[in-house]
Amino acid sequence: MDAGGDPARIASGGESAGAGLAAATLLAARHAGLPHSAAVLLLSPWVDLPSRPAAALSPRPKPTRR
Repeated sequence: MDAGGDPARIASGGESAGAGLAAATLLAARHAGLPHSAAVLLLSPWVDLPSRPAAALSPRPKPTRR
């Protein structure tokens, strides 16, 4: 869309991990102020992680030098 394509003729989508990548790409485009695409199809995206332990979602501690 940033390259001059007509947003009314662009669709995005993906399945599983690809759907998560498509969603992340669209969010990044929105954050950058780019126009919205005409359609989005996300099949089984992994976008909500409440079943994972909190430790898995928190940043890893930086390694210490000895």
